[in-house]
Amino acid sequence: MKKFKIDKKLFYQILVLASATLVAKGMSFFKELFVAYFFGTSRDLDLLLYALTFTSTMYFIINGAMSSTVVPNFLKFKNKDESQKNNYLASVYSIFLGISLLLCTSLYFFHVELIHLIAPGFTPDELLDISSFMKYFIVYLFLSFLGSLFQIILNANKRFFVSGLLMSITPFFIILMILIFNKLGVISIAFGIVSGAFIQYIIAFIVIRAEFNLNLINLEDLRSKYGDIFHNFSILFFGGLFIGLIDLTDQSFASLAGDGGISSLNYGNKIPALFDGLFVTVLGTVLFSTFSENIAKRRNNANKVLFVKTIKMVLVFGVIFSLILVMISKDLISIVFERGAFNQESVLKVYPIQSALFLRLPFSAMAIISARMMNSYELNKAMLMINIISFFLNAALDFILIKKFGVVGIAFATLLTYIWSASLNYIVVIRHFKSKSI
Repeated sequence: MKKFKIDKKLFYQILVLASATLVAKGMSFFKELFVAYFFGTSRDLDLLLYALTFTSTMYFIINGAMSSTVVPNFLKFKNKDESQKNNYLASVYSIFLGISLLLCTSLYFFHVELIHLIAPGFTPDELLDISSFMKYFIVYLFLSFLGSLFQIILNANKRFFVSGLLMSITPFFIILMILIFNKLGVISIAFGIVSGAFIQYIIAFIVIRAEFNLNLINLEDLRSKYGDIFHNFSILFFGGLFIGLIDLTDQSFASLAGDGGISSLNYGNKIPALFDGLFVTVLGTVLFSTFSENIAKRRNNANKVLFVKTIKMVLVFGVIFSLILVMISKDLISIVFERGAFNQESVLKVYPIQSALFLRLPFSAMAIISARMMNSYELNKAMLMINIISFFLNAALDFILIKKFGVVGIAFATLLTYIWSASLNYIVVIRHFKSKSI
């Protein structure tokens, strides 16, 4: 194996996306300070967060499946004639639009029954409140779906800075709406989410419109691509469904912990999510494009070297960094959130949850990097099986640990599930390299 050196171009791409993500995550984190100050860990916030998580989970599952379907194939068409690229993108977008309409319509009519089925901790009155929030978030969901393909193409074209900055729009509008409408309660957050998603879609459409030349689309060629696209998407969708439902399952169990259970879990994830977005998501996004590009150019050995060395680096530095964060976890929560409605009692609820989720960071990175390599080589059936097992493992651990440790048990269940899925993803990738004698 050749000595590993950090490619300057790859390092630059990581730095660019990290800078843009820092702006977006910083804005999102700033938004959380406003939410904590005005609403604390109230039951109303629990209900809104559950409704938001319910719809966001659907978005991230479908968007993740679409990204994993589009990026490797888009890079194959990128250097071919313009009509093939546009036919492919039009095929993807028309399928995506149909799926979005079907899902949003179904959620509008059946979300109360679904929530009642998976979250038994809510009363009938609370279900009505969640339903009122869901009507806003279904609009947000559809707008996010419309703009997500544009975001995917920006990442595939390695326009990471623009892609990262787009993510700062929605948290900015949430802050704005809280400042204007905070007297109306947590509904101000919903106003900000919907208005931010709309503006984000408009800007993304303007930025990416050059990729869609309708004059070059051949309808017959467009329809011929539906079968392959839908086949790949369906496998990735169900794989993403099971891993994506872990967060929703966690919140469903947290609803059994009484007032503040869901919001405590939410706050406990905010600082870990900041680091996750800055390092894990950025690294996974940039590496996904690089892995797929290497495959298109038949540079398989470069993929193996990059993958193995990156995993080793992530585990060594990630574990050290996570342990440091655990040691200062309580102080971090107090410094960042303890003001207004978020009091010392809230700090004591949240910091043990945060500590467990800090420990998850290196394994989350390992899982995502391995998953991106599996997506690049289209090892999607193996990923589907791992994600199904991971979902049921997490649900079983939630059920067992919440009884003994409360909401903190849910955080440790998530940690154990990520260790499991990261290990299996890594093993699948290594076995694939050995089978190809790379």
